[in-house]
Amino acid sequence: MSDYRLTNEKMKTYDGETPSLFKTGAKLAEIGEKQNTANEALAANVNSLIKRVCALEEEHLKTVEIMKKIATELNAFKKELDRLRLSDKLNSNAVARLDKAVRLLNENNSENE
Repeated sequence: MSDYRLTNEKMKTYDGETPSLFKTGAKLAEIGEKQNTANEALAANVNSLIKRVCALEEEHLKTVEIMKKIATELNAFKKELDRLRLSDKLNSNAVARLDKAVRLLNENNSENE
């Protein structure tokens, strides 16, 4: 692949010579050829940029899709974590009540003996 980068030198189509009566046709042809070359380089650059933008857009869409999946998983994880916290709190309270009941039962048994 040739170098498609545009430079001021590549884009220059007129070299500043004063056209004379007999050189004008040849100079116009030369200017036209230089302009065609510059236009081809410009078109190649534009096409390259279009491809790069399309690739970036595809990558962005993939990233957005991945982020949506992560957000969904994160919401599910948060719900499960909240459920576990609630379950832990309820179980802790239940254990505390059972412990209190066992202590009261032991105290009652001690008093009855």
